[in-house]
Amino acid sequence: MASADSPRDRLHNTIIISSDVKMNEHQPPARKLRRKRPRTDYSYSVYEALFDDPDTFELWQPLQKHKISNLNMVLETANQGILDIFKVEHAKRKALKEEVQHLQAEITRKDRMIDELETKSEEPFCVDIDIVQSAFPPLTQPAEHVVRLSLVLSKATR
Repeated sequence: MASADSPRDRLHNTIIISSDVKMNEHQPPARKLRRKRPRTDYSYSVYEALFDDPDTFELWQPLQKHKISNLNMVLETANQGILDIFKVEHAKRKALKEEVQHLQAEITRKDRMIDELETKSEEPFCVDIDIVQSAFPPLTQPAEHVVRLSLVLSKATR
């Protein structure tokens, strides 16, 4: 066994107290942080020198009216752009009018077919549903045609 006087036992029994004063003496001085951006001097004297120059004072004068030498070309370009837009809109309107005329002609044709079916419905006959659906597709007809078609079919099936 180890004796009580061994150097190992003395370390366990020894308490070392260090003061903050001694600790601060051994620490290196605090590092100063470097700024990524240099400091800017915003003092009045720095900016006052900028406005002392008479040339910079002229920049603050109100702008004078200048005559545009190519005003005719600018106006012509603007007018051409307006004309182009007008032509495109006119073509769209013309196409829509043609489509309306086509749809009106189709409605007139289908009205005649309904009238023919109504005249034939006075006599008893069988109606083939497939033929009627091909002549009058239900999703493409306005509501009044659907009602008229249902009236014709109800008369025909009596």
